[in-house]
Amino acid sequence: MKVLSAPPDTQMLADKLFNPMNAAILNYRHQQEYLAYSRDLLLPRLISGELSVSAAERELETAA
Repeated sequence: MKVLSAPPDTQMLADKLFNPMNAAILNYRHQQEYLAYSRDLLLPRLISGELSVSAAERELETAA
């Protein structure tokens, strides 16, 4: 079975273009996971009145 591949210089150019995009995607994914975790942790406590907004901000600062 024959497999087509791009010339090495084209592959290197693609790496230079796509690697920063992949790194940004991973960074955004980690940020999204952290935000979802923070929401799931704090929102129920904020709604119930168990936690004040200022206390929630302090908790997030110490968690980061």
